[in-house]
Amino acid sequence: MVTKEKKIYLEVLRLLAIFMVLYQHTGERGRWHYQIAGNSLSYWLGIGMACFCIMCNFAFFTISGAVLLHKKETIKQVLLKRLLPMSLVFAIFTLLQYYLSYLANPIIGFDLKSYIYMLYSYDAIQQYWFFRAYLAFLIMLPFLRFLAQNMKKEHYFMLFGLYFLLEAVLPVWEFATGFPPFKMELPLLGASIVYPLLGYFTEHVFGEELKKPRWLIGVNLAGITAFCLYVAETHILYNSLGVFKEINGITFVMLFALLVDIRFICFKCKMKPGLCKLVTFAGTGVFGIYLLEPQSRELTQWIYDGLVPYITWFGAVIVWLIAAMIPGILILNLLKRIPIINKIF
Repeated sequence: MVTKEKKIYLEVLRLLAIFMVLYQHTGERGRWHYQIAGNSLSYWLGIGMACFCIMCNFAFFTISGAVLLHKKETIKQVLLKRLLPMSLVFAIFTLLQYYLSYLANPIIGFDLKSYIYMLYSYDAIQQYWFFRAYLAFLIMLPFLRFLAQNMKKEHYFMLFGLYFLLEAVLPVWEFATGFPPFKMELPLLGASIVYPLLGYFTEHVFGEELKKPRWLIGVNLAGITAFCLYVAETHILYNSLGVFKEINGITFVMLFALLVDIRFICFKCKMKPGLCKLVTFAGTGVFGIYLLEPQSRELTQWIYDGLVPYITWFGAVIVWLIAAMIPGILILNLLKRIPIINKIF
């Protein structure tokens, strides 16, 4: 049984994750601000935010694992209740974004053949790559459920340990020594598998242990160490090669620590009913933010431009992105009042 507190902690993580998605698309105003920073504090804050917000997409897979992998559904139910509605949303909003792109640039044309090609091979907007990744997750859902519900703790530890070894330890070692990349690939260690299993593990397998001080302290020390290592490597890579490198294994440790902390805080600090309703309402609208992310961000950019002279880039980007989240939250919650649309979402 999922308690009220558990639901709230997942909604808090969901809201934080969509904020990080928005931040990833802010360009030099936020995401790449450290490259134009005017002072040391701004530089390190920019790098820290860039490293922190890289967790965004993995967080959504983790949340899905926590809320979906424990359920008992037939393959038919998965196909009709989960895959089909998400596919319809993908088709509808791909068409909408295609049309909006056409209005902005008529030279691209607008026809059925191009739309079908877009559904099959291309993304209407860059952000919609995640749609395909999530649809792949839903296709694998019956198999992932069988895997998650039948694995023992030692299997989870081995899987996560392998992921950390191949996606964190080896890349850092290769970077430090100049060794060529390791060529062995393990398909089971894909992000759409490992991160949902992390969510299930945290919520349904090892949750009670993670409340104990020794685990809480240990996970946080690991998370802080991973974050500092990521910041240091980003600093070195930027100053030597001018690039930003994603290290998924380090991100995994950071996200695990964030997940455990939010969960622990939501258990210990009881929210007032009004705040719980507000967080749940906002969390319910997160998908709406994602669907209309470019439009919401661009239409509210004037907030950043107006505030940045007074509260610096960091304060301005925080206010801007919170404001950009509001339209999507309101629109989706309003649409969900329509019964047929509520079934799709």
